[in-house]
Amino acid sequence: MTNDTYRDLSDGQILDIVFDKFGIKDNPKDAFDKVTQSLMTKIDMTDRYKKALVNILFYQAVNMTKAELQPVLFIVEEVTDNWSIEKCRIQYVKDQLGFIEDGNLDDEINETWRLVNVETS
Repeated sequence: MTNDTYRDLSDGQILDIVFDKFGIKDNPKDAFDKVTQSLMTKIDMTDRYKKALVNILFYQAVNMTKAELQPVLFIVEEVTDNWSIEKCRIQYVKDQLGFIEDGNLDDEINETWRLVNVETS
């Protein structure tokens, strides 16, 4: 997915957006290392969430048979006929992750997020 929205922004403007997105306050009184450390912590947490999602998707696939996986893979069933169940499970995870990363579930994800946050508040 290509996004040209930020193409004409300066490096400083992009950093301001990143800091704002991650809730990092760029206070001149703070050492640069503190801001960098905070940003890296947020990036590491994002990576943990992605790995957790991959884990959830994989175990979802573990509970499916090959016959259940084949129709939901983004590859023609005839191609996957000779695949092992393990290869089908891995492809399922890759397909689902790509589908999510491409923004196909954004509305549904945002609605679920809203519902969960309302109920836990």
